[in-house]
Amino acid sequence: AEIVTGSTHKTFFGPQGGIIICKARYAKEIDNAAWQLVNNHHVHRVAGLSVALAEFLAFGREYASQVIRNAKRLAEELYNMGVPVLGEKNGFTKSHQVIFRGSNNNGDATAKRLEEANIVTTKTPLPTDKTEEDCSGVRLGTQEVTRLGMKEDDMAEVAKLVKRVAMDRESPSSVREEVRKLISQFTTVKYAFEDSDEAYRHITL
Repeated sequence: AEIVTGSTHKTFFGPQGGIIICKARYAKEIDNAAWQLVNNHHVHRVAGLSVALAEFLAFGREYASQVIRNAKRLAEELYNMGVPVLGEKNGFTKSHQVIFRGSNNNGDATAKRLEEANIVTTKTPLPTDKTEEDCSGVRLGTQEVTRLGMKEDDMAEVAKLVKRVAMDRESPSSVREEVRKLISQFTTVKYAFEDSDEAYRHITL
């Protein structure tokens, strides 16, 4: 890629902020064009961002691959249970995201019900929606659960919980405890250095 943009708190598990990575020949032009948008400089986040970047150098390829495998499996499991997941013809997803049409075409209400069950999602507009607010889609991401060590088979369990709340209209409160039990099995952050000093030994700062 010639230019890549991302967030330092989503793409990377670091402090809040954004990042622009580009080929050297574009650096000056981007700096000149974007300085009014990206000139906030907070020194206190440099150490945290350095550790996050070092972790990504050490574990990023393995982590990103697992995130995508988890997303694909989650999408497949949901689809096979009758949840209207988008992108079947294209293998559902090539990223961390899985998008499905909410119950009664109401993405907002579906996302809120899922959140009541401790399954945090985001409403999202689909191409057929007229406005961003009145949207029918729900977006799931697999980064957080992957970071906690979940693999493909765990996505089958997550899919069942999502379906019960989103499509079967089961009470969120009745599913919430099962969500807690599932997540209680994953309490260690993966794809990270066990000792913070490892980050500084990993790269020369």
